Amino acid sequence: MTMPKFVIDPHEGVGPFRFGMSRSAIEPIMGKPSRTIDRRSEEGELVDHFHDQGVQVLYEPDGERVAAIQFTKSGVGNVLYPPDVRMDRTYDEIVQWVREQDPSAQRADEDFFRSDALGIAGGSRSDKEEEPGLDHLLVYRPRYYDR
Repeated sequence: MTMPKFVIDPHEGVGPFRFGMSRSAIEPIMGKPSRTIDRRSEEGELVDHFHDQGVQVLYEPDGERVAAIQFTKSGVGNVLYPPDVRMDRTYDEIVQWVREQDPSAQRADEDFFRSDALGIAGGSRSDKEEEPGLDHLLVYRPRYYDR
């Protein structure tokens, strides 16, 4: 088994990404985004998509500072929560681990979980028998959901 490329540093960042780092610092790490979606006019976010890596970078409302990193289904296998929790486990295993680590998790049910204590949220909309893992994993800064 290969070592995950992105190790979560709770409330600080993940892998080479630090919360609050500038958008201009992302390109040297990831290359040019395959797609950018700007939903700020709808009170949404500016998001750079890096499809080949299974990574999405979500920015603060100013569009210039990293607020969160989302890993899509193809990127989740590259993520590790220290010291040794790989995010490519089944959805049920991840939810059980979240509940053990954070009994006050905002939500941890059959299709979505969120733990502000751990700084992660994720979900699975897939048929869990066919595809038992996460569809997405969001690693976010403190108070991300307070905006």
